[in-house]
Amino acid sequence: MNADQRGQFVRVLLNGLAGSGGNVSALLRQLGINNQIESNPQQASPTDVAKLATHAQQTRPDVFNQAMQFYAQHPTLVKVLGTMVIAKIAQRLSERQPQPSR
Repeated sequence: MNADQRGQFVRVLLNGLAGSGGNVSALLRQLGINNQIESNPQQASPTDVAKLATHAQQTRPDVFNQAMQFYAQHPTLVKVLGTMVIAKIAQRLSERQPQPSR
């Protein structure tokens, strides 16, 4: 996904989250994303996009689905985001697993 595609996707997510009464600046800080993304979404890194997409999918699936429908015409984008979300889920699951006793 190039910077313009990332920026457009981030803009759709941010607009949806803001439209639901969310404080976008506070959310970006909470997620560890630079607040400049709010005014210049093209600066979003792939990691920023993954964090924001994961948050939207978990907390506002309607916003996430709207963004995904809008970008369904970009199958590479969907594939990349899906891979990042799956990786994040796997990471969280591995963090929750108890360590085997010796």
